[in-house]
Amino acid sequence: MRMNMNNPWEEIRLDDYENHMKLDSVMQLQTMNSMMKEQFEAYPVNTAMVLGVAGGNGLEHVRTDKYQTVYGIDINEDYLKATKERYPGLSGTLECIKADLINEPDKLPHSNLVIANLLIEYIGYDAFRKVIQKVSPEYVSCIIQINTDESQWVSDSPYLHAFDRLDEVHCQMEEHELTKAMTDEGYSLLLQSREMLPNGKALLRLDYCADDRTLYVSDLDGTLMRNNEKLSSHTVDTINALLGKGLAFTYATARSIESARPIAGGLYLKLPVITRNGAVLADNMTGRHLQKSVFTVEETVLLRTMLPELPKYGFVSCFIGDNMIRTYMPGEHSEGLQGYIDYYADDPSMRKVDSLEEMFTGIPGYVTMIGIKEDIAPLYERIREYKGWESLFQKDTYRDEYWIEICPQNCTKAKTILKLKEQLGYKRLVVFGDSLNDISMFRIADESYAVSNAMDELKAIATGVIGSNEDDSVAEFIKERFALTR
Repeated sequence: MRMNMNNPWEEIRLDDYENHMKLDSVMQLQTMNSMMKEQFEAYPVNTAMVLGVAGGNGLEHVRTDKYQTVYGIDINEDYLKATKERYPGLSGTLECIKADLINEPDKLPHSNLVIANLLIEYIGYDAFRKVIQKVSPEYVSCIIQINTDESQWVSDSPYLHAFDRLDEVHCQMEEHELTKAMTDEGYSLLLQSREMLPNGKALLRLDYCADDRTLYVSDLDGTLMRNNEKLSSHTVDTINALLGKGLAFTYATARSIESARPIAGGLYLKLPVITRNGAVLADNMTGRHLQKSVFTVEETVLLRTMLPELPKYGFVSCFIGDNMIRTYMPGEHSEGLQGYIDYYADDPSMRKVDSLEEMFTGIPGYVTMIGIKEDIAPLYERIREYKGWESLFQKDTYRDEYWIEICPQNCTKAKTILKLKEQLGYKRLVVFGDSLNDISMFRIADESYAVSNAMDELKAIATGVIGSNEDDSVAEFIKERFALTR
């Protein structure tokens, strides 16, 4: 019970605290430093929060190539000042926040990893639960002290007088009580390790992970699929095995469901799949369209105005209703496009039309234009000069050397994935991709991973880069990650 207005930790000098902790008879500072190195390296996260950071012991193990932000939290302002002075190399990464964790949990930002070492015993289980509720981390790593003599929980030392008031806030820790509190918050025990101290006490590390409510979404071409435009048997077997254990997985592709099913039909996906860059939500097993997005009437009018005025190029396609229809444009610009033409010709939902007027006999979904390299770049710039472009069409329009896609504002992989995530109650989103039409879903994901063969623009905004599509890297990544949450 607190007997004074100030928290005792606001009055303890950092020198006294650290000199006590590093005594040969105590060895807590050194032992915890070694344990913290493992804590910082253990999980695939890019933000961490150290509760009770004190003078920053262990922060030398923070890799700036891994961590975007590390939050140091403490109630003692002098501790935080010393921490910032000691670690100038973490400028831009380390952010120190003064907070009373019992009374001010709302001051804390979100972090993927929370490290709480010798801290919970001074705020109690209930306050710690409120901290976890506010920060909502994916992983929690705690170190608590195990005392052989509960009456002497502070080791004897010349600095013992500095800790006289700590009995006002100290709570005896029990590992099963901490695990029960974390279980009540939706976290499962992931790891348990113990380090003995010279005075007969021990430091017990307990790591927890949020019960998996993560939605995994992968692009198909160039990401989940190999270059032969097939899913390997290893990827299919791996994903199906994980689905049987509760994995929430689906794919998001520019392909139609009719084109995707022959490739991905071997995946026993319970969730709807995102096709036509988000315009269609479909059932992977049956091919049935569950939801569709189309251009508005206003957007369709602008398309009808734009397309006949554009320079010659390969062909234009769009889908209306359940069918993709296309028209070839006049000219001699089909050389080098045979692969695209064959790809569309093999799509069972395709049919050829003779004019743009016939193509636009209804309200379309997204429109694709394909042509030679020399035409596509200036064509893209010309399209974006049309009045109303920015307000009518979504801005993450996909373009490569041969291909332009025009999508409605309500038609992106990201928007459809977000709707699915919210409807099904998933807390986190992890995505995989290789190309520009994956940018929108990378921007809204909690974690995004580009395959090594991905475009540089996607790698630049990704959480990380994994192996190539040829190495079944997405399936292997998910397998390893999913195992951590089981």
